[in-house]
Amino acid sequence: MTLGYMALNMGQWYLNNIERLPMHTSIRTGHQYMLKLLNQHPDRMFNKIRMYQPCFEMLIQVSTISVVFTRICKAIESLSQTFIKPPNFDAIPDEIRWNPKYYPYFQNCIGAIDGTHIAAHAPADVANNFRGRKSTVTSNMLAICSFDMLFTYVVPR
Repeated sequence: MTLGYMALNMGQWYLNNIERLPMHTSIRTGHQYMLKLLNQHPDRMFNKIRMYQPCFEMLIQVSTISVVFTRICKAIESLSQTFIKPPNFDAIPDEIRWNPKYYPYFQNCIGAIDGTHIAAHAPADVANNFRGRKSTVTSNMLAICSFDMLFTYVVPR
């Protein structure tokens, strides 16, 4: 490897990891920015918000995101007995049974548990109840995954 090539790689690494260049440099914000996206090439809108214009316009016409999200959750819940099956908790997962580092120590383990804070919006009168340690409004989510990376339990707190 030549010295020039190494210097080029180090310079590229510095630009990518140390000196962050802003990606969104438009002076337009909010409503103006969305109008600009709607009136440009459809691929630009997809690259920015990962949604094509007809889909975006349908969501705006239908209602707010929270109403649509609630409808989707209710639809999934209505299908839960048919399509969502809990894993067999009696069987020992192969990832544990055949690995001497884990078996027999984790033979009764059914998955991994973790929690995270997700950015949220709350009415002003109760927003302080949802403030995290960094002063942002968040909702605490708890999730349990099985070894085949399927959620077995999720609850917002």
